[in-house]
Amino acid sequence: MISIGDELLRGDTLNTNASWIAKKLSERGMDIYKILVIPDDVDEISSSIRESDEEIIIITGGLGPTPDDMTRKGVADAFGDVLVMREDLLDEMREVHEVTKDAEVMAQLPSKAVPLKNPVGSAPGFVIGDGNRMVFVLPGVPEEMKAMFDDVLRHLEKFGKKKHYVAYIKTAKPEASIASELNEFVRRFPSVKLGSYPKGEQVYIRLSSRDKSELERAVEWLKKQIE
Repeated sequence: MISIGDELLRGDTLNTNASWIAKKLSERGMDIYKILVIPDDVDEISSSIRESDEEIIIITGGLGPTPDDMTRKGVADAFGDVLVMREDLLDEMREVHEVTKDAEVMAQLPSKAVPLKNPVGSAPGFVIGDGNRMVFVLPGVPEEMKAMFDDVLRHLEKFGKKKHYVAYIKTAKPEASIASELNEFVRRFPSVKLGSYPKGEQVYIRLSSRDKSELERAVEWLKKQIE
């Protein structure tokens, strides 16, 4: 995931989009391997996409009409593409409200992109791919991004992204007192990912695996060790 915006790097705006998207994907059994926060810079945006080895990238921010909104150009450059004016998108924008000349830039997309409709705002998102990766680009305004995210999920399902299964175990034992059991768990179940998170007087243990049967065996074993 790539979050774009100078305001994020300055600390002026909290990156709530990243945590919201991560939670939504995790609930559906999808992993996020990296979250980047980068400035509004065409070269930085382009290189971050080209240098990524992930097959799915979700980008938020930088789709507005002002000079610092450079995401469209950066994504186009990453794919060796050019921006083109989408008259159909421009017409849709005009149906909702008056569009100034400067705001027309929001209807420019990479020529190979498929638009994603924005039901609550002006700037459309888009998805673009080259056979090796698929990049989803969404507005940085949280309300707009959230309203468009179901479209992203539908595309991901078509892409056939393999899901994992998740289970949670809660214990009142201190984390330090169950460290040996958790270490043994990792040795016994290498295909099951473990995360331990102390919260107040409880420890929440998150287990995930692409093998449902192995996850069930792992949960049963760990419960016996720490309960």
